[in-house]
Amino acid sequence: MKTFTRSKLIMWAAIHICFFILISTFVPRLILMTVLNGVFLGIVVAVTIVYLPIVWQTFRKNEVDRVSQLAIGISLIWASIAGQRLYWIIWHNYGMPESWRSNPFLAFMSFISIIGGGLFVTAPGFPPSNSTEEAEFWGTNRNMLVALGVLGGVVTFSLSVFSGQVF
Repeated sequence: MKTFTRSKLIMWAAIHICFFILISTFVPRLILMTVLNGVFLGIVVAVTIVYLPIVWQTFRKNEVDRVSQLAIGISLIWASIAGQRLYWIIWHNYGMPESWRSNPFLAFMSFISIIGGGLFVTAPGFPPSNSTEEAEFWGTNRNMLVALGVLGGVVTFSLSVFSGQVF
């Protein structure tokens, strides 16, 4: 089996960055975004196929362990991004109406990504001190998550109020 070393990771990342710079230089932005969104939605199907059994098992067994909490968090984040990308495609297809820029659907996509990120951050650490130890839902790093979430919200709100712009 081939190992994936740090130098291979750096080379892999550099090749992909160079490829992106090359295509983004020569392909018009709207066409590039449309193609990338389509590729992304295809990847979403793959992620759904891989994670759906884990999420389904979480709800069937009626208890949440570390893997389940991460799977739910990842799923919510992916669902949010997929919803936003799909919305972007539809929005552009209808001529980018100004009235569509802010709406309950986009707010909900942001909200579920916050919940997903929260689950991702608060999933208990690995490896557990005891493999039979029960995971506390919404446990590890909860205080940091709440503090930074509140701080981010207050800073953004304050900047919006003082600048008169929406961020």
